[in-house]
Amino acid sequence: MKIQKALIIRRSQLPLSMEYAENCIESCEKFKIPYEVINAVEFLSCEEAFESVGTFKQKSYIPKKDGHCNCHASHIKCWKRIIELNKACIILEHDAVIKGDVLNIDIVDDTVTTFGLRVVNLDDYNPPAPARELVEIKSSMGTHAYGITPKTAQWLWEDVRDNGVADCVDNWLMKYTRSGLPLFMCEPPQAVSWARISTMDLSIDTSKEELKSGKHYSEVHNNPSGFTQGWLDGFNDIKNKTVI
Repeated sequence: MKIQKALIIRRSQLPLSMEYAENCIESCEKFKIPYEVINAVEFLSCEEAFESVGTFKQKSYIPKKDGHCNCHASHIKCWKRIIELNKACIILEHDAVIKGDVLNIDIVDDTVTTFGLRVVNLDDYNPPAPARELVEIKSSMGTHAYGITPKTAQWLWEDVRDNGVADCVDNWLMKYTRSGLPLFMCEPPQAVSWARISTMDLSIDTSKEELKSGKHYSEVHNNPSGFTQGWLDGFNDIKNKTVI
């Protein structure tokens, strides 16, 4: 099933997130990808965040911060929207940037397909060719750009509805198939996460001074289990072919 739409998660109460999302929107428009903006769940406690989307936190799950719960709840909103649309969609966090055509390749039921990795500089990676296949990988990092079918969205939604949330969304979908769903990479990758200041801990009234001292992604970390040959071929800095 081919992707028919992008769902872009942005924090409507946070100017920096809105700014990031504009880059994402522009990239979708450049590659003629229909898109819809999903307002993120934000500024809620973990319990409130999950309750707002009809689920709950398992007792054994101890989140590091409320921001992780709000992020996960925002993805659950997207899963439910995909079920309503009955269309395969690519879910994009606000810092994602599309680099190529993501509409020309079939994704598979009962799997998760990630479309790219994280970069510090926007031009660090450019697809060396159009997407041609899916390659199974052990893990990736970050749910900034992944595609699922309505059947997969239904499974994910029913799982959290009935069983609750057991881990942060990045770990659940991208780390050694903790969800039980196989993980694939679009090959070559057609999207990146443009890592700048993290908005996870920012508040609605964050000042410019606080932004300057906020957490920056100043380096990338090695995650070879997420590498594909297409990623290596398209990554510009051959001395630093690593991802976060």
